[in-house]
Amino acid sequence: MGTVIGIVSDTIGVMKMMLHEGKTIDLEDFGVFKLSIGTDSYVTPSTPYHKRKVVVRGVNFQPNKLLMDAIDMPDFRTVPRNASPVVMSIEQMQHVLTDYFKAHYSITRSQVEKLCKMKRTTACNRLSELVKLGFLRKVGYNKETKYKIIMHDEL
Repeated sequence: MGTVIGIVSDTIGVMKMMLHEGKTIDLEDFGVFKLSIGTDSYVTPSTPYHKRKVVVRGVNFQPNKLLMDAIDMPDFRTVPRNASPVVMSIEQMQHVLTDYFKAHYSITRSQVEKLCKMKRTTACNRLSELVKLGFLRKVGYNKETKYKIIMHDEL
């Protein structure tokens, strides 16, 4: 495995040098690498060449037919547009928050977002549900809002 990593590392080094020189890299059985360039300046046909500010936008790769034939038709799965990862359930959140509250006194919405890996709106909705269920108590308002776990002895 170390030999393969060394070869790939050396190849990348050579590719960096060639692309830096503006060359196109044609790997016969693989494909072609070349720079994608453009300008951020307003350029007209009368703009003197030395004033044109050319920038590198990225590296384009065009696979050759042999590689594309080897890939054939991959198996794709249908995912709804703008799909997000599966968000944890209320029960899962209760377990995560119970563990969190063993070491912390309160939690904010943004901390819930990070801890439970969810978006802001989802975190707000889930926190509201947990308050309605009597699992959490909301303390404070606006930017000062925190949530505390309701212990059984508080009921």
